[in-house]
Amino acid sequence: MSFLTERRQQFLTEVNFHGTRDLTLRVMQRQKENLSKPEGSDVGWHLSMWFGIAEGTFNNFILSYTAGEPLENLRYALENVVVAYENYLKALVQSSGDTDEMAFPIRSFDGYCPYIWLISLCYLLHRQDLLPRVARLVDGEDEENAGEDVLIEEMLAYDDSLERYETDTILGVKPYSLLFKAFCTHDKNKSLHKINEFLKKWYKDLSAAPWHDSHLSDDGYFGYWAFEAGAAVYLLEIEDDSSLYQYLYYPKDLVQFVKTFVPPKNDVSNKKGNQFRCEAGQNCPKTGDWYSPANNMEKRHFKQGEIMPEIKNNPWGLTIWYLENDI
Repeated sequence: MSFLTERRQQFLTEVNFHGTRDLTLRVMQRQKENLSKPEGSDVGWHLSMWFGIAEGTFNNFILSYTAGEPLENLRYALENVVVAYENYLKALVQSSGDTDEMAFPIRSFDGYCPYIWLISLCYLLHRQDLLPRVARLVDGEDEENAGEDVLIEEMLAYDDSLERYETDTILGVKPYSLLFKAFCTHDKNKSLHKINEFLKKWYKDLSAAPWHDSHLSDDGYFGYWAFEAGAAVYLLEIEDDSSLYQYLYYPKDLVQFVKTFVPPKNDVSNKKGNQFRCEAGQNCPKTGDWYSPANNMEKRHFKQGEIMPEIKNNPWGLTIWYLENDI
């Protein structure tokens, strides 16, 4: 299979894919190296490095999806995005002393859009186990920020493990009020109609977003995706979504995947499963064969107590290892 047949959007060329990914990885590597240097008088410099790493990790995740990365690999790599934002939030709290800081500033599109995407991807990739951690990225330690947006609350409420809050406020009025209306009816045809309206206006209404029209430049284009529309179709149990295929940015293969994929009982998403995970630099908690998205899911054998290695310059930014489990 060639790059052109694997890619999920026509704007991405193989040259631009490698150029954008390599540039993002180089910048992230410099940001990691800068964290070992003193801030001096430039207070907040380290904080900007943590944010850059988180943003770069998410951008490269979306870029990999656009380029045709198998969805099974992306299921594991999604945790890298969550960990990167958790690291940023920890640094943000340490800097300000406020335990209710938000990793995603949802009062602006710069934070609102990617946060909605991250919630949506947890559903679409069968990684609902990550949703409590994703919720904390905005809620804060005391849940001071919970209930700020009705669409966010509505989407999170579909996870039974989360107790969410009532609100009438929607922060992203254009175009997200249309998507919220899709959740406000028990008629699936009406819901589908609202999602269609939402997608019609999605790209134009988000013209102020930093990624808008990025395909017109030589690098910096990661892909345009209304992951939230796909999540709505799944959560609302709309069976026939073919009328939405006309929109370039509708992630139809993710919707097909979430409807058909059945996670095995020992899957990483199974909260009750015997799944071991370990980040690079930590001691191996159990002897066995381990794999990682950073290692192209290839198995390596580690003994308990060994230091788990980092796979440098991998497209996911971080290295998280998972224990093979045949239970």
